[in-house]
Amino acid sequence: KYEYPDRDTASSLILQDIFNMGDVRHREKLKIYRESLNLKMQGMTIEQTAAHLGKKSRYIYKIIHNRRIGAYLNEQQKTALKYVSELATIISAGCITRKILAQKMGSKISGALIGRITSSLRKRYQQKRKEVKEHNESIENRSKIQRVSQNQIRKYILKGESDNPKLAELYKSSPQIKELLSVCQNFRDMINGNTYDKDIRKWIEKAKATRNMALTNFAYG
Repeated sequence: KYEYPDRDTASSLILQDIFNMGDVRHREKLKIYRESLNLKMQGMTIEQTAAHLGKKSRYIYKIIHNRRIGAYLNEQQKTALKYVSELATIISAGCITRKILAQKMGSKISGALIGRITSSLRKRYQQKRKEVKEHNESIENRSKIQRVSQNQIRKYILKGESDNPKLAELYKSSPQIKELLSVCQNFRDMINGNTYDKDIRKWIEKAKATRNMALTNFAYG
């Protein structure tokens, strides 16, 4: 079953893309601001924060003193932040494509910006959707496999022939099935006297080695 991200997960991934906008210098300054503010809220002093981040105390002071996050955001980031909650709600309800999100948001925010700030989220969940689809198709294909009846298997063992292409395919593609059928055919040949190897003990060892319950029980008598 394919599941859409919940609201908190969607918000987190959108914010991640928003904060990764801009050039390297812009992203670095915003990252330092957010990390410094977080450490300050945890009770660290300016000096401790600076040491933790490998920066000078004066630099950290200038970054966070009387500054709000808006001071380190470009205009696109400021616009995007206004609609994180609304976008996350829409996505958690089952809308995840850029086109549908743009339709839902109308003229509030451009489709290009929506695409930019939901890029990571869409890639992650499109991959999950692909995996679920492949899994479901695999189950569906397995359910369509033609079954081989007991009579067809019995005919193949007794006569060495079958008009069922699926059985022939299984014989060629599955070493386990090939081994089982070969052991059964060896027993038939031994009983009919069509083989020089009439040592029943060798056959019993082969039957036990297959680890097939029916053959093993038969071999043990």
